[in-house]
Amino acid sequence: MKKNLVIPVVVSMLALTGCGQNADQSPINTSKTVLQQNQQTQGGIGSSPRDDAPVSERDKNNLRFKDNLRPPTAFPGSSASAEEVWKWVKQQELTYIQGMLNQQESFSEQQKVELDKWLSDFYGDEWKSKRLSRALKPVEGGYRITNDAYDFVPNDFMIQSVDKLALQKSNTNRMVLTVDLTVKQDQKVHVVYTIGQEQGKWKIIDYSFKLVQ
Repeated sequence: MKKNLVIPVVVSMLALTGCGQNADQSPINTSKTVLQQNQQTQGGIGSSPRDDAPVSERDKNNLRFKDNLRPPTAFPGSSASAEEVWKWVKQQELTYIQGMLNQQESFSEQQKVELDKWLSDFYGDEWKSKRLSRALKPVEGGYRITNDAYDFVPNDFMIQSVDKLALQKSNTNRMVLTVDLTVKQDQKVHVVYTIGQEQGKWKIIDYSFKLVQ
């Protein structure tokens, strides 16, 4: 079983998007260390009993499903600075979190198709599939959002300081952004984003993070 990875971003996003807790939601645990993770595991808050519940009729028939599936922010260009790319990455991830919260906890098969199509403008095919496979668990009637949907997503709500920022450009359509952060409770995190072009659009191709002792 994975250890808990408790992320204040979830609480911040709930406030930002106006999404309150549903009656069947258990409170988000913010009492533990901000980042608790097995060093061998890449991401993941772990599972809860709610992850196995079937898709609710309310979620399946949510007429406002697409309201938070907002378009990606335009990439600043192949000549962009590390600061500009970092700002773009954070905005992409913020839009992802807002879309996944989406005022519901589960998705029908058709809604999953819409999510996949939406994320194709944000992420390369391989990273999109990897992130969605962790974020959505097949259940009766469709898919349920797991805690892993939120992973560790860098954002201004939890970052205390950016200690190091570097951008390496291997060619005109691929670059690697590395960021050393201090987040809540003085936890150090090393973040790596690979950014490139797929189908003529700039996207996040890969992402990893590592806790620094």
